[in-house]
Amino acid sequence: MHILLFLIISNLVFSATAADRKFIWPTNASQTLTSVYGDMRPGRYHAGLDIRTWGLTGYQVYAIDNGYISRVRLSSKGYGKALYITLQDGHTAVYAHLEHFTPTLDSLVRAAQLAQGSYPLQLYFEADEWPVTQGEMIGTTGDTGTIGGPHLHFEIRAPNGAPVNPQQWYQVYDTICPRPSRLAVIPLSRNAVVENSASTQVYPLQAIGNDKYLLADTVTVWDACGLAVEIPDYLNDQPFRYGVYEIEYSLDNKTQYIVRYDQYFFAEDPQIFTERDYALFRTDGGKFHLLFHELSHPAVSFIVKNELPIQPLSPGYHPFHIKARDFNNNAVAISGVLYAPQDPLLLRDLHPVEEVNAFPPTIPNTELSIRHGYNGVAIEMNEVRITGLPAELDIGPKTLPLFRVDTTLLTTPLMDPLQLDGISSLDLYYTNAPNMRKSWPVTTMAVVPESNFMFKTLDDIVVTGPQNCFNDTALVWIRPTIVPKPEIGRSVGTALEVGPMLIPYNQPLTLQIPVPPALPPHTGLFAYNPFSDTWSFLESDLDIQRKVWKVKLTEGAHIAMVQETEPPEILDMKPPWGGSLMSAEVTEISFTVTDVFTGFDGENDIQIILDDHPLLVEYNSFHQHCRALIDEPLSVGPHSILILAEDNLGNQNLLKNNIIVTE
Repeated sequence: MHILLFLIISNLVFSATAADRKFIWPTNASQTLTSVYGDMRPGRYHAGLDIRTWGLTGYQVYAIDNGYISRVRLSSKGYGKALYITLQDGHTAVYAHLEHFTPTLDSLVRAAQLAQGSYPLQLYFEADEWPVTQGEMIGTTGDTGTIGGPHLHFEIRAPNGAPVNPQQWYQVYDTICPRPSRLAVIPLSRNAVVENSASTQVYPLQAIGNDKYLLADTVTVWDACGLAVEIPDYLNDQPFRYGVYEIEYSLDNKTQYIVRYDQYFFAEDPQIFTERDYALFRTDGGKFHLLFHELSHPAVSFIVKNELPIQPLSPGYHPFHIKARDFNNNAVAISGVLYAPQDPLLLRDLHPVEEVNAFPPTIPNTELSIRHGYNGVAIEMNEVRITGLPAELDIGPKTLPLFRVDTTLLTTPLMDPLQLDGISSLDLYYTNAPNMRKSWPVTTMAVVPESNFMFKTLDDIVVTGPQNCFNDTALVWIRPTIVPKPEIGRSVGTALEVGPMLIPYNQPLTLQIPVPPALPPHTGLFAYNPFSDTWSFLESDLDIQRKVWKVKLTEGAHIAMVQETEPPEILDMKPPWGGSLMSAEVTEISFTVTDVFTGFDGENDIQIILDDHPLLVEYNSFHQHCRALIDEPLSVGPHSILILAEDNLGNQNLLKNNIIVTE
């Protein structure tokens, strides 16, 4: 039965700001946002609004306009329980992470799940099957799917399927200006230098009022450089950081770049790091908006103006201005100056030999890193103990100078990836102490976007990649590395660094890694992220006959084989086992299940069997909670329950017990 909630509509209708339509607010949970449209997510954009539910579930959710329920989708991942309404104007409203649909729709969904024998489900409806009217309750808020806490994720999609900014229709109370925090200056060419560095330099921004910020010092640059800005927004009385709506960048009083978050296509999600800075996000979590977009990169709909190519600045001072605003037109301005010298700005030694009084008798521990950025590849050496000695690096037939740009940091000039193709070792030596040498094995291949690629290391590791794996010519490498001890389990064999580490992958690389002859049981591949000091399990295919692992990588990582033998832990079982219960008390079987290190694949790795009959398992990843509904009343007498939880490495926890139903 459809109930028109006139009181709710009168209280919740917000002023329309797009066309002449008026959509009501989708829930009675709150009129507060925890995230806005266009916010950054790892590898994608946030396609809607997250509406605060104060850590609770069960608030009512409403049809924002007349239309019909065209789709429901259930999964323990992603959007969880999601409902789609096709509106009368052709747009689609999406409600995600729900706890329930309407009771009637819940019953229909349950019957369909039982018929197909699994929890994940998609159902589609025609226009005359499930009509709804504006204000009708269609479900309740929840915490299902991939989620960091209870909330309502809400989207509006255009008739062509593109998610559009819902704030076109809703006025959210906000009187606070965005608050810029940092500015990045990014070298974009082989010869580009920022101050005395060929790598990105980040500077704090100084507030000089509520809506004005300043880059306090003039930044000296040489050749083509771009800017990026970190500029979170805030809402009244809320603790969250939000994305802005629009940024405009001008240099020498000419507009260079405008980004505006109105509408995009889901197919553009993989290109988010052509519009945001990947390296800064990965190394310190910074959410920087790039103020340029390379012409060779795929288009992103949010970018409405882009003056390229970026040219080297003429000698002299060049003022720049950045304007940013949120959807309520709370605006902020940033200003600063770039300086281009008359003569080339070159890398130079900042810490010459004479600053060190005594040379070490043997080569110190030295850490090597390969830094791959927008403008090329540099190889860096970080001395654990200061030598102050001049040094060079042999890469095959070439010898490269190393510049001591900091007390213990030496770097090569920037190189085209093609210059490093086919390298098998990197050899460091100090020119004043020729016996002090150190070598690092490495296998490299320079790849171009137009071609797929494949290469093999001396250890029979095979790396393959498709066309357009990267937007530009890139250097792919594998080399041995050292990783810290996992928090659980132990490393087996030699860990590998697979790069590039700091440029985004459009498509995954595929690795085939030989399996050691005596592989311990419960061993798998894990990725260690050296920037966040975190481990994650890598899904891989084990080919027993060929004795190889096949794994796909969506970003550079340190890969290690790890043996881990701890099974998942099962707690808080309900109903209590071994007791006597009335039939009406036993409507579901539930428990929490945790696996701290390896993890498991939701309901796919959990079985609940009642009296030899498997039940449908629903897994809530936020609460790490499993449940299985019992659809028919249990008969009087004993009933057996079996629970099996298996992690990604095959470690199992099997529990068996009985309950007794008395009446």
